[in-house]
Amino acid sequence: MNGQTSPAALLEELQARVTDLQRLLEAEHEALSRHDPEHLETVVRDKERVVDAVNALTRELEDHTRIGGDGRPPDPTDPAWDRLRTLLRGCERDNQRNALLVRQLQWSTHQALEVLGRVPGDAATYRASGGLQGTEKRRDLGRA
Repeated sequence: MNGQTSPAALLEELQARVTDLQRLLEAEHEALSRHDPEHLETVVRDKERVVDAVNALTRELEDHTRIGGDGRPPDPTDPAWDRLRTLLRGCERDNQRNALLVRQLQWSTHQALEVLGRVPGDAATYRASGGLQGTEKRRDLGRA
């Protein structure tokens, strides 16, 4: 986009990129759910590219009101703003959902590594406080 682009056109382009971002967040969730690291890498790269575009368009829209165009911001009563806010809230919700899934996968992986690192015959028991106790001996996972 150049300095001659109208605020309405910038807002429309921003909506299109945020819609792209929402689609990518859904694809990211699917890749995480299917444990598909190859697809996840592709989606993350595309997501970074779209986030960069969203940030650039946001800066251009802000610059338009300060130094370019007519110096006036886009009309805040334009329904396009409501659509954009709705899209952004959806992206925030989807991003939080994906972050939760990543944390769950990390925990699951950590638990698996904990199990693999125990010496056979060690039994974990629970303390009154609910925490695990035991005389677990650790082994090098390289020898597991």
